[in-house]
Amino acid sequence: MIKNLRDIPRIGEKSANRLTEHFGSEKQALDAVINGEIAALCEVEGMTEKSAISLIQEAHAANEGVGIRDFLKTTEAYGIYERLMDRMSGFAHTGYAKTKLRLYIPYPSGKKERILKLQEEIGNIIGMAGKLDESELSGLLAATPENFELAKRFPISVQLVSNPGEAVDVARGYSHVIMDTAFATIDFPDDIDYEFLDLKRAETWQVVPEKELVFFSRNLDSINSAILVLKMIRQHDSGFCGNVTDKDIERLSSGLEDLSSSSDMKSGVDAEIDRCQHVLASLDDVIGRMEKQ
Repeated sequence: MIKNLRDIPRIGEKSANRLTEHFGSEKQALDAVINGEIAALCEVEGMTEKSAISLIQEAHAANEGVGIRDFLKTTEAYGIYERLMDRMSGFAHTGYAKTKLRLYIPYPSGKKERILKLQEEIGNIIGMAGKLDESELSGLLAATPENFELAKRFPISVQLVSNPGEAVDVARGYSHVIMDTAFATIDFPDDIDYEFLDLKRAETWQVVPEKELVFFSRNLDSINSAILVLKMIRQHDSGFCGNVTDKDIERLSSGLEDLSSSSDMKSGVDAEIDRCQHVLASLDDVIGRMEKQ
């Protein structure tokens, strides 16, 4: 069992000191290695992504008494593993996911308990992914169990992350991530698209606005008809549905005017949205022309 950084093979005094200095203490540095925090380790001076993955694998091997070469004993077997990993990585949506795959290694039959635990972990990940829409690559990170429970009410992937270094790693698994305000003190890398939100006060439209837009677009005709009927009735009975003010109705009507029945904003409402839609509509033609060149 690893108790300090020098228990990890190939970690000498200089490397241990550099890791300790970067993370603030040897315990925090060791936790980053044991927990597989690739992104956090890559921020250490002189540490590449490849060396970070190798370091984590070495630590796991020392901790568990078995390494990747205990199963893949020949060069041919290891080569097959590498090709399989490359193929699997091609299906990953993010760089984070691609590198994280490297931490899942095959184990010999003598490590049945570890194999079963790994299968359960991967099964949970697959189960969570199956609940997402194919186009849904947004996530929400909660910093405390209390906020995690609050966040579960939103129709989005939610993860409880208490370690700042892990937050960076997990955030890289999404194209866009909503952060608990408790993470506001962390300096996130530029390649992460994120925003902070007070989970205790947040509403669904702030977390997943596309869900709200879909509801209104699918029911656009019905809602407009209901508004028309309400206005007609109020011409004869001004107190009808008194809890809904005329100002509320006008604001709703104004918002619906910007929405199309295809769940998109109408052209001319937002210049940036128009630009993105134009780019998306032209994408296939551009790719086709490039392939012919």
